[in-house]
Amino acid sequence: MVFGKSKSIIDALGASLIPQWQAACKGSEAAVVVLGDVGRSPRMCNHAIMLAEAGYRVKIFGFHDSDPEIPLTAYEPIEIVGLRAPPEMRSLPAAVQLPVKFVWNVFTLFFTLFFRTSHLHLRVILMQNPPGLPTMLVCYLISRLKTARLTVDWHNYTYSILRDKYNLEE
Repeated sequence: MVFGKSKSIIDALGASLIPQWQAACKGSEAAVVVLGDVGRSPRMCNHAIMLAEAGYRVKIFGFHDSDPEIPLTAYEPIEIVGLRAPPEMRSLPAAVQLPVKFVWNVFTLFFTLFFRTSHLHLRVILMQNPPGLPTMLVCYLISRLKTARLTVDWHNYTYSILRDKYNLEE
């Protein structure tokens, strides 16, 4: 059984395992982490829907700048938890902006994940990469503290986005 060749996680598990899997997920919580605009992350919204259909209570953590195209409100166990964006610092050089944004995002994401997820029922943290830093660091720490499984959705390299956004040399 290969997950990459299936349409979804549920398809990969096979029809006979679905009732057992849903029963095991009942009451469990999943955190979907998007350190960006949730409305511009349809892939992560689809993951959230699949987790909700499997029986998880899902919380999507990210900046709530725009509403997702996918109607998440139709799925009762899905909640969007907005993260506070870092302050605007366009007049400052990138060498100052990056460390300030990093520290801001570490504290904001850590405390939001720590206090807005269940200490007993959090089973899965699904994070989007990029951005890898600080998302991966924080999600790893929370997964260890709450004994949840960390899964990373890799779809680009963080360094290429930083290079393009801040015109950095290789």
